[in-house]
Amino acid sequence: GGSAMIVQNDSLQIEREVPTLAPEKAAERELSTGTIHRYLLELQAGDYVRVAIDQQSIDVGARLLAPDGTLVIDVSYRQVGRRFLSAVAATTGNYELDVLCLETSATTGRYVAMIDQQRQADPKDSQRVLAERAFTEAEALQSEGRAEATIAALDRYRRAFELWTKGEDHEGQALAKRKLGEALHVLGRSDDALAAL
Repeated sequence: GGSAMIVQNDSLQIEREVPTLAPEKAAERELSTGTIHRYLLELQAGDYVRVAIDQQSIDVGARLLAPDGTLVIDVSYRQVGRRFLSAVAATTGNYELDVLCLETSATTGRYVAMIDQQRQADPKDSQRVLAERAFTEAEALQSEGRAEATIAALDRYRRAFELWTKGEDHEGQALAKRKLGEALHVLGRSDDALAAL
């Protein structure tokens, strides 16, 4: 409910009606080129939060901002499939999740954003957050499509795997290994890709 006011910012339209994204309620919306949807996440200091965004017929990026406006994590690069953003809240307050369209030509599509996990952080969660950041850096490099960037991504995928191992996140470990193998394969290093398994 309520009225939505659109604010122009760096040629992107940001809706000023800011809904709260809650753990038990997903937000499924239509998104167009040049538009940002903003959500509030109410977090306590020490909370671990993991947001999942499913892209449906549109390429979306997302970023999480702390209550003071500082960037926590940014996944605004092209990637197929589900995107994750995770963080351990440093302070109590309203964090902002921005979901933006990465398409350059005029188009509209749908996405679903949801809080996948929100709870008091345990020591392994900080490893998971660091792993996700290393993985995000690797994916951003890989999306450039240049051999030098792909080579640089290899170290980030390996780092993500190590951190997910420390965080006992088997899904993350498998994802990092798969993406490491794909990057090695793209570089023509299939023997190294097999050895990485």
